[in-house]
Amino acid sequence: MRVFLGIVALSLAVTGRVEAELIFQTVNVPGATSTDVTGVTQSGNEITGSYMLTQGGSQQGFLREQNSNQTSTVTVPGASSTRVEGISGSGNEIAGSFTLNPGGPEQGFILERNTNQTLTVNVPGAFSTHVEGISANGNEITGSYMLTQGGSQQGFVLEQGTNQTFTVNVPGATSSVVTGVSQSGNEMAGSYMLTQGGPEQGFLLEQNTNQFQTINVPGAFSTRVEGISATGNEITGSYMLTQGGPEQGFLLERSTNQLQTVNVPGAFSTRVEGISAAGNAITGSYTLTQGGPRQGFVATSVPEPSTLLLMVSGVLATAACAKRVRGATKMAGPGSRVV
Repeated sequence: MRVFLGIVALSLAVTGRVEAELIFQTVNVPGATSTDVTGVTQSGNEITGSYMLTQGGSQQGFLREQNSNQTSTVTVPGASSTRVEGISGSGNEIAGSFTLNPGGPEQGFILERNTNQTLTVNVPGAFSTHVEGISANGNEITGSYMLTQGGSQQGFVLEQGTNQTFTVNVPGATSSVVTGVSQSGNEMAGSYMLTQGGPEQGFLLEQNTNQFQTINVPGAFSTRVEGISATGNEITGSYMLTQGGPEQGFLLERSTNQLQTVNVPGAFSTRVEGISAAGNAITGSYTLTQGGPRQGFVATSVPEPSTLLLMVSGVLATAACAKRVRGATKMAGPGSRVV
């Protein structure tokens, strides 16, 4: 098992904010007291997450297919609780964690829908293993583990193709959690704490340089990174401006170094849990009142006016070219060739 300790922790400064329009869809499992959406496929048709039927009750996973408007329960056989944390880009692999007994140690799992097989994911020698996410191609599994009960968390990435597990710890941190990985496997994202029980900070690890970058929302007391797109350009998560204050979601675009706040309209708090492979859909949950029940959501981005203008211009240009070709074809005589 390889260990990533990194060379040096670098600070990633956010230069500005951008507020692109988002369309929010509430996703609630029928009859549930709380619903949390943690994943969405590249097509946007399959949505995954967890729910509770009673307040404080055991969690159960779910899969919702938008085209049929059907919701199916995802539970590990024999488990007392099951939490689904993510889904691959194709929708075939579903990942999460479960406990066999209430309060017992967690174990990770992968459900392969095409074979209906559930595989257990446990870091060798760990007391508990918590799965946080899955890559777009379904090959990499991310999360954290503890060697002893109540011990510090250590991040990990499991490569299914080679069956190798890599430990990922931020230098100087008391705990590290890996929540997402890009499709290439080069970019790993997550959160860490420098002191036990201290505020969280986000991080990005680039394997090719073995360097860590700290990701903090400007002015925030704490920042938690929850997901990364397949290309590694978009990073999502949540932050709090004050200790114990309401959560707010965020989307960071690395190519422009711009940050967008993600808040469900009218919500008291918004927690972002994941992002689609293409980076155009964000998942999570929100509460309308302090301490109120959680409701799931999916937010999709709307192209900006400049992007729409380019798209329309492209369509018009294509139509004009097609019209000219048709006209030239009509005028060409027998044996002529239109270039």
